Amino acid sequence: MVSKQDKGKIWDKVYTKKAHWEGGVSKAARNLSKRLKKGDKILDLGCGSGDDSIFLAKKGFPIWGIDISRLAIKKAKSLSKLKNLHLSLGDIDGLKFKNNFFDAVICMWVLNSKTTSLEKSSKEIHRVLKKEGIATIGNILNIKYQNKKIERFRSKKDIINAFKNFKILEKIEFETHDKHAKPQHKHDVLILSLKK
Repeated sequence: MVSKQDKGKIWDKVYTKKAHWEGGVSKAARNLSKRLKKGDKILDLGCGSGDDSIFLAKKGFPIWGIDISRLAIKKAKSLSKLKNLHLSLGDIDGLKFKNNFFDAVICMWVLNSKTTSLEKSSKEIHRVLKKEGIATIGNILNIKYQNKKIERFRSKKDIINAFKNFKILEKIEFETHDKHAKPQHKHDVLILSLKK
């Protein structure tokens, strides 16, 4: 397993330039904002440079965003100074929050990384969520390159099994074309909406 410090350095390199996914709010964050009530506390795991966190904070939700990359957190802090937005360095495998603290968790495109423990992460998400709390988990299952090479991450079965302590509210699967990445490629994606 890669150390927390090494994971942070890997992601700091990604954020030295503008990553191709920066600068846009996810559809999952927009959908989540419609399902919550005023005052619900949200945790954005792997918040990156803060697109979803800032969007949700502007909607009035108290939000905590954590990321393993110091540079990503620095970028996020430079983009917004909202009082209800709390950004900090942290690792999804060991969250520094009390049990049953959050009403919702959003975690997009983080758990596909093999440097992250799927089992530890799912237990931590379960621990910090309140009873009846909801989680939106976005997973990239693979990268399909134009030369037909496929790089596989975690299987759909493994992801669903890791969240067996949750009730699955919705399971969305689709293929997306990553046009801004170099080289261009496609992904199979699995998004789970879960309830504790």
